[in-house]
Amino acid sequence: MAGVENITNEILRDADENSAGIIKEAEDKKAKLIEEAKAEIEADSKKAQERTAAEKSNLLERAKSEAATNEKRAVLEARNEIITEVLDKAYDKLLNESDSEYFSMIYSLLEKNVHAEKGKMQISDKDMQRLPSDFKTKISEIASKKGGELVLSDAPADIDAGFVLSYGGIDENCSLKAIFNEKRTALSDLVYKRLWPKES
Repeated sequence: MAGVENITNEILRDADENSAGIIKEAEDKKAKLIEEAKAEIEADSKKAQERTAAEKSNLLERAKSEAATNEKRAVLEARNEIITEVLDKAYDKLLNESDSEYFSMIYSLLEKNVHAEKGKMQISDKDMQRLPSDFKTKISEIASKKGGELVLSDAPADIDAGFVLSYGGIDENCSLKAIFNEKRTALSDLVYKRLWPKES
């Protein structure tokens, strides 16, 4: 019996020793895994911080760039609004000139656009109501100086100001609105240079 007990104790001792070795090996492996995990976490954390810093820097640069772009756009829009307002006021001023100044401008405009042929002139209904007494004579004289003939139509043109010339069935729109629209870019440039000369 004692032999059996001795054998049992021997087995238990071996198991204890083996289990202690197994446990120690497991503990060593665990410690190593923990160290590796810590190192990996630190490396990942460092990479994440670097990435975050880079992303933060990129985001900051993007935000600055976007803010600068938005500022430029806002300034440009404001300037365009100012230029449009200046041109609109200039146009309104032309429409509301005194009769003598307005028709003086019409004669000057006609001199630049009349042809050396027979034609017809139409003006707005508003202008027909305030025609100078010598208007027909004046436009006829201007046309004859260029070697042409011009008569005033009884039918008003569908325009707010200026005139429409007709030669051989072809209409030439010399309304102030058409002229303003045609020259709008050049006029805008002139206004820009006048208002912001240092940037021109």
